[in-house]
Amino acid sequence: MNTKALKDKILQLAIQGKLVEQDPNDEPASVLLERIKEEKEKLIKEKKIKKQKPLPEITEEEKPFEIPNSWEWVRFGDVTSYGQTRTIKPSDISDEEWVLELEDIERDSSVVIQRIKNSERKVKSNKNYFYTNDVLYGKLRPYLKKVIIADTCGVCTTEIIPFNGYNNILSKFILFYLKCPCTNNIVNDLTHGMSMPRLGTTNVRNLLFPLPPLSEQKRIVEKVDELFALIDALEEDKEVLLKAIKLTRNKVLQEAIQGKLVEQDPNDEPARVLLERIKAEREKLVKEKEIKKQKPLPEITEDEKPFEIPDSWEWVRLGTVSLVNMGQSPKGDTVNDRNGMEFHQGKVFFGNKFLRKSDKYTIEPKKIAQKGDVLISVRAPVGILNITNREVCIGRGLCSISSMGGIINNFYYYFLTAFKTKLINKATGTTFLAVTASVINEMVIPLPPLSEQKRIVKKVDEIMSLCDELEKQIQDDGE
Repeated sequence: MNTKALKDKILQLAIQGKLVEQDPNDEPASVLLERIKEEKEKLIKEKKIKKQKPLPEITEEEKPFEIPNSWEWVRFGDVTSYGQTRTIKPSDISDEEWVLELEDIERDSSVVIQRIKNSERKVKSNKNYFYTNDVLYGKLRPYLKKVIIADTCGVCTTEIIPFNGYNNILSKFILFYLKCPCTNNIVNDLTHGMSMPRLGTTNVRNLLFPLPPLSEQKRIVEKVDELFALIDALEEDKEVLLKAIKLTRNKVLQEAIQGKLVEQDPNDEPARVLLERIKAEREKLVKEKEIKKQKPLPEITEDEKPFEIPDSWEWVRLGTVSLVNMGQSPKGDTVNDRNGMEFHQGKVFFGNKFLRKSDKYTIEPKKIAQKGDVLISVRAPVGILNITNREVCIGRGLCSISSMGGIINNFYYYFLTAFKTKLINKATGTTFLAVTASVINEMVIPLPPLSEQKRIVKKVDEIMSLCDELEKQIQDDGE
């Protein structure tokens, strides 16, 4: 889950007036503008701020998006004190004063990483003074979105501009505006300097600012805070989510092999008929000398059946319903890095589901896995599965499972994945664990009717694809 992109989307909706509903009883922003005008005139008269040159009129072409009727497009400098900073000399800064540098602010998050007093920093240059609730905006490399709201007074580098909104415009709303992707894209285009891009004061004052009624500002801030808190909780629970996805995958496979994932259809041809067709297919291949005659596999005992299955299903041994091909390594002098058939000794080039390209080839392959075969790692480690979409030579670390009776390879892949633990428990060896051909052939699996197999595979594919997407979003967001 890309939580950063989700937060950016919320901020975009917020400054466009699409995050909360408008209330017709709200005092419109036009009235707020009149009060701001009066406040500024009073402050100028009291010599608390300087009179600024009038900012340009806003043209229709400049407006980047539609805003609600109760809102107003204004210039940023008309409704905030941006650029009217109070400079303080080093000699006037007490040892206990908080001294804020850009490096103390985490990019994007508006989190103060560290708070350092003047007694530790020993300020030697002029700083900007800020007050509680001021917006502190990093004008150097603005794409880093280093902007916070001061929770106490202090001083900061002149690369940070402290300011506030007139007539109680919410600092949090201003912060959301400055961090919004739309605003950030604009200010990045306005920076000057290559290695140390900065924002000029005039450019910031000329920015177009969508001004909502004060009451709506409060609702927007509350909603954004609420949504961000939920997203942060998800972020903290990322590992929990990944575990939940893994559990979901396992649960789906368990439901699938027990006949609980999709409904049975009484019109389906039962699995015993499929077994007869597979028997006939095997006899034909033996007669045509395509394969060797198989030794009879042991009868399945009741103790080997781990759970109940639907009446239309059958318990079978894997070697009965597939062709098991144990790998054999080619001679060492036939293996190279460019000529012949692609060679896989073990699971080194296994992907998430499909086999990746090997860096080894052989001009004399011994055992060949066919296109579409399921590959099983049979030694160090045991039970890892993949599907190959091409012919490859397989060594002793692998075996291939070829389909019979029209069974699709994803059926074997999912059902064998579900029985992975049972396969591992059958492994033996002192130097490393391995399983033999007899263990693979004698694996007991449930066989559904062919039509139901297809429904099961389709449903598992859908759920696994969704799990893959969720997992990818979570992982990508963590990078």
